[in-house]
Amino acid sequence: MLLAIDTCGAVGGVALGEFGAGSAATQVSFTNLGHPQLWSRKIAGRSYSESLLPMVDEMLREAGVGLGELRAVVVVSGPGSFTGIRIGVSAAKGLAEGLAIPLIALSRLELLARQISGGSAVAVLDAGRGEYFAGFYRDGLCETEALLTRDALSQAVAGSGLPVVACEQAVFSALGELSMACVSAPTAVDALTVGRERFLARDFVDVGTLEANYLRRSESEMLARIAGHAARKDHGSAGVAIAE
Repeated sequence: MLLAIDTCGAVGGVALGEFGAGSAATQVSFTNLGHPQLWSRKIAGRSYSESLLPMVDEMLREAGVGLGELRAVVVVSGPGSFTGIRIGVSAAKGLAEGLAIPLIALSRLELLARQISGGSAVAVLDAGRGEYFAGFYRDGLCETEALLTRDALSQAVAGSGLPVVACEQAVFSALGELSMACVSAPTAVDALTVGRERFLARDFVDVGTLEANYLRRSESEMLARIAGHAARKDHGSAGVAIAE
């Protein structure tokens, strides 16, 4: 069984899937003799801290699965909500370390790009403050991910030759000139599907060193940096006044 956790957006979720009976890698799926072996739950972003682990427990109970039956944990490590990402990544790391099972980390931008057949796209998410999280994926492989302004994003898209995909109304409204494809937001079930591929390829991350994929400093870090610049500026001005 694989467990997937996604707490990056306004609505997140958890999903649990069981490998089917196929022996070849191409035959492996979350079905068993035609009967679905897939469970999922949605979680409201404002309740991640209170609801995530109880929701995982509830889902495991419904599936009749014990923690010892989990073979790996899949987590969407960002970008997105700072608080949400921290909660999801911390929970996934705790489960993987405590159960001594592999941890698989996925980018939300990759999951969005994979909504396009072939996985070749520029995936765009709203980052607030007039900026955008952008992931450039070609044939399912990441070329780069970055936090970009509107102008920088438009230039990068023009130079990439890739289609643009988004799932948020705020992005469509602000960047309509990019002729974006409108798709559904990635879910924990999407993470489970991609996580299965990583599991078969044994593409795991180190539990101890995994960090959240923020693509930028948290607001508190940015405010601290601004305050630091202001303090140095004031100190410099005071020094000039004394010298005069």
